Amino acid sequence: MKKQADAKRNTFASEFKVGALVFVLNSKKLARKGSKLEQLWLGPYRIHEDLGKGCFKLSKRDSSQILAQKYNIHRLKIYHVPESSDAPIPGRAEGPVSGDHGDTPIPGRAE
Repeated sequence: MKKQADAKRNTFASEFKVGALVFVLNSKKLARKGSKLEQLWLGPYRIHEDLGKGCFKLSKRDSSQILAQKYNIHRLKIYHVPESSDAPIPGRAEGPVSGDHGDTPIPGRAE
């Protein structure tokens, strides 16, 4: 029974390996009012060291600067690298920008 409970808890631990890129939960955003424009996830950061029991030390993605704080596995999310560089950027609209109708005439507007 203990093995089954441990197996349930450790299902995601195999994804978090040293060198993997992760996002960190911005817990300041959760505690504040009026911070709806702040990002919920910060990063990506690189896992520098596995301290055991779901605790990790992180470093900045492009440098070897190690962050002082330790992060629990529940505050981390795996960063999936886009397959190609011409993939659409999340949050950006494809095609014309809102309000840009190009050559399409707007009904009810005299030109």
